[in-house]
Amino acid sequence: MDKDILIINEAAAFLRVSATTLRRYIASRQITFYKLQGKSYLEKPI
Repeated sequence: MDKDILIINEAAAFLRVSATTLRRYIASRQITFYKLQGKSYLEKPI
């Protein structure tokens, strides 16, 4: 759980949005958040 929070915070910093905003996007499925081979990825829709 703590690792997920850290990943979300890092992604939020990278995308220059707040973690709260990023969580909202993930919750509304506007951005797909998934893990693959131990790494986490954010996928923005086209």
